[in-house]
Amino acid sequence: MLSLTPRSLLACLVIIAAAPAVCVAQINEHSAIREPVKLILDTDMSGDCDDAGALAVLHALADRGECEILAVVTNRRDLTDASAAAVDAINTYYGRGEIPIGTDKIGPTALQRASPYTIALRDEFENNVPADADVKDAIDVYRRALIAEADQSVTICSIGAFSNLAELVRVAPELVRTKVQRLVVMGGHFPKSNRRETNIAAHVKAAQYVADHWPGEIVWHGFEVGEQLMTGAGLKATPKNNPVRRSYELRPMPGNKMSIDNGKPSYDQAAALYAVRGGEPKFWQVIRNGQVEVKEPGITSWSQESPSNKSAEHSYVKIASSPQQLADVIEELMVAPPQKMSDEEASDEQRKIRELESMADLALVPPTPNLSPLPEYSYENLDYGMTIGISQTPGGRLWACWVAGGDSPKAFFVVATSDDDGENWTQPRLVLDSHSNELPRPRSILVGNLWTDPNGKLWLFFDQSMDMFDGRGGVWTIVCENPDADDPTWSAPRRIWHGVTLNKPTVLSSGDWMLPVSLDERGGLGVFRDCFQNLDPLRGANVFVSKDQGETWHRRGRATFPNPDWHEHMIVQRNDDSLWMLARTRNGIMESTSVDGGKSWSAAVASKIKHPNARFHVRRLQSGRLLLIKHGDAIDSHHGRVGLSAWLSEDEGQTWLGGLMLDERKGISYPDGFQSSNGSIYISYDRNRATDGEVLMARFTEADIEARKLVSPESKLRSLISRPLATQPSADR
Repeated sequence: MLSLTPRSLLACLVIIAAAPAVCVAQINEHSAIREPVKLILDTDMSGDCDDAGALAVLHALADRGECEILAVVTNRRDLTDASAAAVDAINTYYGRGEIPIGTDKIGPTALQRASPYTIALRDEFENNVPADADVKDAIDVYRRALIAEADQSVTICSIGAFSNLAELVRVAPELVRTKVQRLVVMGGHFPKSNRRETNIAAHVKAAQYVADHWPGEIVWHGFEVGEQLMTGAGLKATPKNNPVRRSYELRPMPGNKMSIDNGKPSYDQAAALYAVRGGEPKFWQVIRNGQVEVKEPGITSWSQESPSNKSAEHSYVKIASSPQQLADVIEELMVAPPQKMSDEEASDEQRKIRELESMADLALVPPTPNLSPLPEYSYENLDYGMTIGISQTPGGRLWACWVAGGDSPKAFFVVATSDDDGENWTQPRLVLDSHSNELPRPRSILVGNLWTDPNGKLWLFFDQSMDMFDGRGGVWTIVCENPDADDPTWSAPRRIWHGVTLNKPTVLSSGDWMLPVSLDERGGLGVFRDCFQNLDPLRGANVFVSKDQGETWHRRGRATFPNPDWHEHMIVQRNDDSLWMLARTRNGIMESTSVDGGKSWSAAVASKIKHPNARFHVRRLQSGRLLLIKHGDAIDSHHGRVGLSAWLSEDEGQTWLGGLMLDERKGISYPDGFQSSNGSIYISYDRNRATDGEVLMARFTEADIEARKLVSPESKLRSLISRPLATQPSADR
């Protein structure tokens, strides 16, 4: 049973920590030009105190809006069993006591001594984690932090042994390849030395494994970098309740001095600074196009040869400027006072928001697809029907998905198939239902879509959120590579980003795939109002692009609309390569255009297509014409959610012809569709969701639209996909 206290929820299921909102006064030359770096720190917080200094640097950068600390994990077995408590004491001092912490339970103890400062930080400063052995496992913390973030968006900074990194890439190489943009490590000595370096020697085999198998960029910061950067003496001027100061007071140096007296080398701080700000030319010279080799008893060498691991990209750094200039930057960050309020300083409302944001982390736990949903989810036990999407796979099978449970926090997904062109449909054969009696609030799966990609794989996109929308939500996907098999198999759920998606990707002329993702500008709903304000700069009708057939997705840009309602935006690439976006708002359809591939979008304007506050559908057809499915029997008018009609445009949406009425009844809505290889158009929609709960299909052709009636022999309207049998049907049949 899950504890319902926010702190306990964090301890068992926490994944990421919310970044601070960026105040105007904090915007600087770094934060003003890019989004905050998503960062995980992997530290041996026990021996040297520069680990504490590095964590102070990261908190100062987070206060400036330059990074978001997703998690901190420790990578060496602290003989005092207090490394996690020391980390939490520092995080709490900086007002981020909610950051997830993990420990390496079987980490190396080579070269290890009892820490001179972790017990003091545990006993003298506020913290709220147990002994290291009882803290969440580091790999679990890694997994959940990475799952929560966008592809190629996370930087890992390692300032200790390589034990966690080796285990992570061993057990979850695909997660690392997909989610991690860069690994910055403090370790080794470059370009070559016979000198043993501590972080390498602590676990040589782990360091070798990371050097040989890490599937991406590694930037190596050698011992020789930090040795030139003396920092820490300035901590004497900080308050005595600063745990970083205390760690420097307790770490002895040669000559009966302590680290705080004259400072000490900044091995770890230099790597932390680089992890956030990158290779600034005024500070760093980056040596690329080679590889690092690790050997016993803990030595490294650089060779100007391409790594044998083809997906690897190695580099190491040299200081390009005055070491003192770089040391001054580090010292300034180390002594900067905390900017984020502690729990004691926060108002009741602010504490409530923190608790709710912690609770929302439960929506970051991947749901389990139910591939044997009967009899629990049979039609006899369903009482609601809201269409999500429809698609056809290469063998001709039709797949349909709809929402059961309600357009509410009770929502979950149901999927069925037809092998006879929609004449007959199976009972539910796949269900995504993430509800649990052990949760403190409902966890819903409410919106998404089905899409068959150009390679014939079937994608099911879905959101997952606490309640209806907790202010962050999340777009997930599962993929089926054999959708026409008797027993299709699905990939594990993968989280793409925050928000929701309601419509299919668009394949651009470049071959890139563009996915519409809405991060609603209204923020969280109900009790989650005002949560995740740090995401406000990203709210709007976002577009994500994949250049590698869906292996990774990258946020390209966003449009914003007044009075949005989930956006439900759809994108068409025009013949001049501009992108035309149509979005749902409370005032009807609005439009925006991009001429730079989706990076920037024009100011929103009202569309000539008049439509209620409801979903519509627009796609380019094989003929080159555009298809529009809308409410009403005219382009420039509607009567609410009454009647769905189909239209064609031969001039990129300037004018529309046709007007085939697909279903003239009241209470119909939410069209989605596709065009098959034979030219037939398939549209799914729903009718009277809470009473009849019908999900219906229309099959027709462009000739039918032009004639405004069915003239093609295979066309058919009002075909039933599903009807829940636990509803109270309306009298309007």
